[in-house]
Amino acid sequence: MTQTDTQALLASHALRLFLEHGYEGTSLSDLMKASGLSKGAVYHYFRSKEELFEAAIEQFFLRFLPGEDSGVEAQKGLRACVMAMVEGYCGMLAAVAEATPDRLAYFRFLIAITPRIAPQLQERLTLARQQIVEAAMREQEAGQLTRAVEPEDIADQCLALIEGTGFLATISAEPGDEEQALRRIVGRFLDGLYR
Repeated sequence: MTQTDTQALLASHALRLFLEHGYEGTSLSDLMKASGLSKGAVYHYFRSKEELFEAAIEQFFLRFLPGEDSGVEAQKGLRACVMAMVEGYCGMLAAVAEATPDRLAYFRFLIAITPRIAPQLQERLTLARQQIVEAAMREQEAGQLTRAVEPEDIADQCLALIEGTGFLATISAEPGDEEQALRRIVGRFLDGLYR
């Protein structure tokens, strides 16, 4: 197993433990039991629990939010931009489902960690919003998209709809159907914006 594989495996075990017990409730000994690695081996890959926490957050949450390199989807159009974000969210839900059977663990964890990762979340959400605004403006200027809704409002509604639908689908849909519900509901919203 390569160093990268071992780091990803440790981050995966850490995510499951953080989801189930929270950051404060997860100890290094818990991680050692879950991974089968010694204390020295864990510290070989991560210098601290905080560094491991950051790796788990990046691997399972932040990587699914738009980054600087995701502007390509916005260039393709509003639907491609928003649906790429939906697919990212679906990927995150799938990653959490692999880590724990507790379908609501993500939402509890997100609320608990938001103060710690607020700057990273804000940066990614600002970028996502800007990409949606730019895509909506281009399509409005081309006459493809209704002008009845301001591009900024479209962006805010899309982002709220993704997170809100994800939450509602998680508590009301059958396990595994969250992604289908998310794609369907956001897709229908987008359909209503086109002329």
